[in-house]
Amino acid sequence: MTFQRLLPLLLAGAFVTPAEPVKKAYCREVLDRTLDKLSRVANTDAALYPYRLALAHEDMHGEALLITLQTLGLPGPDTPAPQVPGRAPAQIAFSGGTLMLGRPAQGNGFVFDNEVGPHAVRRRFSVTMRCHVMIKTN
Repeated sequence: MTFQRLLPLLLAGAFVTPAEPVKKAYCREVLDRTLDKLSRVANTDAALYPYRLALAHEDMHGEALLITLQTLGLPGPDTPAPQVPGRAPAQIAFSGGTLMLGRPAQGNGFVFDNEVGPHAVRRRFSVTMRCHVMIKTN
């Protein structure tokens, strides 16, 4: 089902999710079981790879959620509005240089499979800043 077809159903309340205490209990159970299993895994890169992959994958989803919230001008979870309004520079330029991207396949630790194979790249870049500042008034 596409998101365009799913959104009206979500907004109409057609999908019912478990109550918050049930979801939290489920998360605790999954975490406890995962930590128990992880405590019995060898402390080697090969044995820890699936856990590191899952953690990095979950991090990417969290980042995507925060990017979406920021793009929509919505506050992030448990993110207080700034107390003092400020202005960030519109653009920050970096002179760049040669960067080594990727990693040798024989290296230690976690790496995504599409990041294997070191190669040099020369980059100049700038970062454009878009800030959504909420000002509280009494």
